[in-house]
Amino acid sequence: MMQVRSLTFALALVALASPQAAGQDRALVLENQMPTEVGYVRVPAAQTLEWQAFTLEAWITPTGPGVGSGRSTIAGMGVEGGSGPWLSSYQLAWQPNGLLYAQVSPTLGAVGVETTSLLPFVPAGAATYVALTYDGSELRLYVEGQLSNQVPAPGPPMTYADHDLLIGASNFAGAPERLHAIVDEVRFWNTALGPGSIAVHAQCDVEINAPNLVARWSFDGESATDTTGHGLDGTLVGTAWSFGSDQAPLPPPCSPFGGNYCTPAVPNSSGLSGTISAYGSPVAGANDLVLVAEQLPPGEFGYFLGSMTDGFFQPPGSNGNICLSGNIGRFNAPADIGPGPALSIRVDLSSIPVNPPTAGAPGDVWFFQCWYRDGATSNFTDGIAMTLQ
Repeated sequence: MMQVRSLTFALALVALASPQAAGQDRALVLENQMPTEVGYVRVPAAQTLEWQAFTLEAWITPTGPGVGSGRSTIAGMGVEGGSGPWLSSYQLAWQPNGLLYAQVSPTLGAVGVETTSLLPFVPAGAATYVALTYDGSELRLYVEGQLSNQVPAPGPPMTYADHDLLIGASNFAGAPERLHAIVDEVRFWNTALGPGSIAVHAQCDVEINAPNLVARWSFDGESATDTTGHGLDGTLVGTAWSFGSDQAPLPPPCSPFGGNYCTPAVPNSSGLSGTISAYGSPVAGANDLVLVAEQLPPGEFGYFLGSMTDGFFQPPGSNGNICLSGNIGRFNAPADIGPGPALSIRVDLSSIPVNPPTAGAPGDVWFFQCWYRDGATSNFTDGIAMTLQ
């Protein structure tokens, strides 16, 4: 898990389509442990869940191995009662070894691509953000906002057979794959979100009317209602389910702010210039700042840097330019923020790691940048400046 999950934030959902009162921020608890136990959500077949490019994301806390042949389904659209290979148009599943499994089958029963995630793991007992994206040519898996694995998936155009979408189960003949986990914030998008958007979603809530958001099952109010208001409401099936504490204690939806400078940065080995963005709120007391670096070389690690003084010089041994000076602080360690092409952190404005650690205050001007490895050398994104309120 990234460091952000060790912090405590209050969840403030806004503009939900279904009414809910304070204290109803909930999650779905699936307790499938024996073959005779059944608990999942059924969302009726709909063309609005059938796309040539899409994203499926969720927060899960695995609590047991589940029921199945080495994996248990988080969400997917498959052939119920079917047997044989490639039975899911799309499927995102968790394996007891801590890895994700993903499948996309443009032609059910005939053509498909599957893969598993690499590091980081999705451990039992820990709330973890996971996502699958498919853009018609690549199948990608993300864990905690980091790209974990991707494989070519250039199959023919997706053909669907109007199957229901199931959350927490796949009802294959003789081999059901049912989940034993706490599930929260399941979302379906009609586009393959980019790594920057995924990085932000791992740390922030999303607007209920966000473009391309087709359906959202937050399980708040103890129901499987689609809170986007698009009518893709689910039905709870069986008895091996209940509702428990919210597993995605995210702050309100992130909005971008701040102004970029030192732009464009020196291009890196991917041919792109690294960029940095800020999301959340410029209000110091809100303590709601997320930094996202994008367009980095895949698989490289980095550090976020901050200072109250801007600057411009090229450090020895680096291709890029550092746009900070004076008392520069470094956030996190590379193992905590993981490899590119996108990195993200939540900044604790009450203790920015300059020397000595300093709390951001209204009127302060702060400058941030990201340093990252770039093959045999290193590079920097552009910088971003913000005045705290």
